[in-house]
Amino acid sequence: MTKRVNGVVDRISESKYAVIIVESIKKEFHVDIHTVDVSLKEGLWLDIILDESDEIKQLIPNEQLTENNKKSVDDLMSKLRKRKGSKFKS
Repeated sequence: MTKRVNGVVDRISESKYAVIIVESIKKEFHVDIHTVDVSLKEGLWLDIILDESDEIKQLIPNEQLTENNKKSVDDLMSKLRKRKGSKFKS
């Protein structure tokens, strides 16, 4: 029996491995970027098909989720930039 979860490419390590975080099952996967058919880059959200032992069977880019999360981060960064200086004095 397979299950479908969402994960995000957290980082590319040593230009060889993608570190994928799946919060819903509290797991981190290290995937050799040269052995998958998907172009993995930091911040890319994926639909991940897992087998019964939680091994990755398939990675599917989720452009909609990636765009939604990018927009959310951009909005937060914009709000932070608009704040006036620090409330703490040096």
